[in-house]
Amino acid sequence: MVGLFLLAGPFLNGQTVNKPNYAMKSHETLEILSIEADSKSTVFHMSIENRIPGGTFCADRNIWIVISPEQRSRLVLAEGIPVCPDVHHFTLPGESLDFTLVFSPLPPGIKSVDLIEECSENCFSFYGIVIDNDLNQAIDKAFESAEGGNTEDALKQFIEIAEDPGRSSEAT
Repeated sequence: MVGLFLLAGPFLNGQTVNKPNYAMKSHETLEILSIEADSKSTVFHMSIENRIPGGTFCADRNIWIVISPEQRSRLVLAEGIPVCPDVHHFTLPGESLDFTLVFSPLPPGIKSVDLIEECSENCFSFYGIVIDNDLNQAIDKAFESAEGGNTEDALKQFIEIAEDPGRSSEAT
């Protein structure tokens, strides 16, 4: 019972995950700046950088947090970004647009989700978004070891994370 309380704790009191790790995304310059999760909502703060002259961007109404194949949460509110077919017209390449996507609260204990826009063209997606701060910190530490040239230590850390994502933060 103690384990269940610890998993639920961050969502009861709220948590913010800054620059979460993820497995894969569709748009090179689309970033998740942070995710705020509490008992009332799940909020994705995002940014996209335009790279082309005359670029446009919008958010379809059909954006989902995918928790599992059987469980999804639909977009409740988009702020700072037009909802398609309306579009944001970028002025120049290099310009960024910050926006917020609001969803229903996540169930307790969730460590990762997918964020998927279902539309007819140029849809965005993020797969394997890590929403657990301890797990994100463990992954960041492993990447730092790899980038610092300590590949053996990095490999050991990544294996530990893969074998037991809930235990990895305790060992780091």
